Amino acid sequence: SDYVVNGQFIYWVDSQQSHFGRSFIKKTALNESTTTVLIERDCTMHNSSCGVKGIFVDDMSLFWIESSSDPAGPTSNSTIQCINKMSINEGVSEKLACTNNNIEYITGDGNSIYWTEEASVYMDYLESLHKIAKDGTGQLVLLDNVKRITTKPIITDGEIYLGIMGGYDANG
Repeated sequence: SDYVVNGQFIYWVDSQQSHFGRSFIKKTALNESTTTVLIERDCTMHNSSCGVKGIFVDDMSLFWIESSSDPAGPTSNSTIQCINKMSINEGVSEKLACTNNNIEYITGDGNSIYWTEEASVYMDYLESLHKIAKDGTGQLVLLDNVKRITTKPIITDGEIYLGIMGGYDANG
């Protein structure tokens, strides 16, 4: 399960089979036992890729990956995955970016959110690293056509660290 400790709270994704296709993002203060459900998605009527996963929390906002059915997709079971944002004090969520690729990891720094995408290309999987400002502007692809990103990106002092399997050709 994905979880983040931020300040006096722990935030986590709860998407266990025992909830009959429901997935949640929950929050609990570290010094009490009361749990607040911030996000609840009922996926019992959708395919198995529906739901929430991957979270990042800063002092103001909660960011997460959400999958849902994509009726405009190329097949009847197509899904779309989005990076979403909501105030840590709850409220209305907004989509920052969406893709038909599988989003693996999400993280952030003071100004931006970063995520990895996995795309199937001719029976092979290629991955990419993306960045968007926390206000939803300036989406960039930072790294593309990587054989396999094996770790969640770590952002520190303006540098990005991640594991890559199989090498990377900067020339494409």
